[in-house]
Amino acid sequence: MRCCKLTVFAALLVGAALSGARGSVAQAVPSAESKAASDVETPGIITGHPFSAISFVKTVRNLPNGKQQFLRYDNLPFQIARDSQGRVRIQDVNGVGCEPPTTLIFAPCHAWSVYVFDPAMRILTKWVEGDVAGDGAVRVNLSNQQVKSGETSTSVMPEDHYQPDETATSVTTAKLGEKMIGKIRATGVRTTVVYPAGYSGNKTPITIIHEVWISKEMGLIVRVIDGNPQGEETIAGLKCVSLSPDLESFEPPAGRRIFRWYDKKSQKYADHQIQYLENWFVNETRSGG
Repeated sequence: MRCCKLTVFAALLVGAALSGARGSVAQAVPSAESKAASDVETPGIITGHPFSAISFVKTVRNLPNGKQQFLRYDNLPFQIARDSQGRVRIQDVNGVGCEPPTTLIFAPCHAWSVYVFDPAMRILTKWVEGDVAGDGAVRVNLSNQQVKSGETSTSVMPEDHYQPDETATSVTTAKLGEKMIGKIRATGVRTTVVYPAGYSGNKTPITIIHEVWISKEMGLIVRVIDGNPQGEETIAGLKCVSLSPDLESFEPPAGRRIFRWYDKKSQKYADHQIQYLENWFVNETRSGG
């Protein structure tokens, strides 16, 4: 399988929105008010660090010979990308008609939605690709609160709230230094937790790890590992990383008609996509045990 040939993505159709756009669209250039500086404090925009990658969560079994046996993907792998200006692109992660992959060979998906958040221009553009792509795209002018929410979801590194079960007999933390993970230099920290015999029916003590690799320079969580080094582990992270994303992918495909919604009443049509930006970071907030 070619790693970066994307054949499975989440699909959430925006066809209904596109069909309704013709009656409420304003083709005029955004007003001065819509481009005014936000009066809501925002986290800022990450610029100068472009990339694209596939975000995934998978479960593996650690074998006695040191190798790992792939068991399953626990989500539908999806693509995220950021250009040098700070625009971010994310594929919809809720599948419609897509079965979660159970092997390394992904089943094709009928359609997927693409959302591009441009915090500098304060707009969100969305369109559908795949079998039912249609010929349109929607561009919505965002409210101050929507811009703040989008920037928070894609620029502010979430805190690690990992909390081992209080029945643990020991908890240790070790700094792992730096290493390259998929073209990104990341710094790792591992928390090792030991649970006593009988904790979950086990006859001997169980060791669990929680390992996080972060790139502060890129503003990304690159990998999170949770589980038993002698048993199953869940690995969440980024793969197929490129530091030169396809800039054309940040715009609707050529020939698409763009429906521009700039009135304040239309901002609600971007709420769902702004919320989906919360999927941007690899999840590192898992409970212990």
